[in-house]
Amino acid sequence: MGQKRRELVRRVGYDAKNAAHLIRLLRMGIEFLTEGALYVERADAPELLDIKRGAWPLDKVKAEAERLFALSQEAYVRSSLPSEPDQDAAERLCIEMISEWFQLKDSIAT
Repeated sequence: MGQKRRELVRRVGYDAKNAAHLIRLLRMGIEFLTEGALYVERADAPELLDIKRGAWPLDKVKAEAERLFALSQEAYVRSSLPSEPDQDAAERLCIEMISEWFQLKDSIAT
């Protein structure tokens, strides 16, 4: 942990960067369980940045985390996603991506 982050922890009383990651990951998990999609570009980015900067008091972070944990458990139970990944499909996708990368690399080199 760098000096700037240590100072933020000292000032706000918790690791605000980890708190922002916690809230983001819980929200992304709920979205994936309910919609089957991961949204990397976040509509809630300004709010997550507020958390990361320490603008949220720890009690608010804890309350939001508890709410999201409950929602994630509910989303898990109701999810239509398979209980296990399709490993064969994942392996085929990896092979396809690597093959395409080599083809692109070869076409650029020539």
